Amino acid sequence: MYTIIDLLNRAVTLKNNAYDIYKEISIADNIDDDVKFAARILANQENKNVQACNQLKKDLIKKELPGIDFDVYDKASNLISGFVYPDSSNISSINQLLNLALDFQKQSISLMISIQGFLVKEEKDRLSLTYKVLSEIIKEEQKRIDNIENFLR
Repeated sequence: MYTIIDLLNRAVTLKNNAYDIYKEISIADNIDDDVKFAARILANQENKNVQACNQLKKDLIKKELPGIDFDVYDKASNLISGFVYPDSSNISSINQLLNLALDFQKQSISLMISIQGFLVKEEKDRLSLTYKVLSEIIKEEQKRIDNIENFLR
């Protein structure tokens, strides 16, 4: 049976891929140093997010976790597999980089909200540990969106 840990593993994969994108930008030869520096900051933030998810998984392993129905996990897994990363090939300014990061974060939060929606079949499902964990992840994603939007103003 699948649990929230399986979903967190998939989320970590998304975060690692975002880290790789930012890392590539930070070492690209044809990009200004200011953009490289900003990309390193974004990469470090994604790395911190991965570490936080991994710590959350360690904490959750100690608990008795509710199972996730196969059909729900399958829908969530298909959504995650179909995740389309923003195009990072033409980044030449900090503004473009921040818009890329904002796009990624918005897609990521939309994905988490969709997955959370799959879990709710009855009102009581909103009280499940799985739902609450996803709620916390969504709150953190929203904070990142707010931070990026503040930088873009």
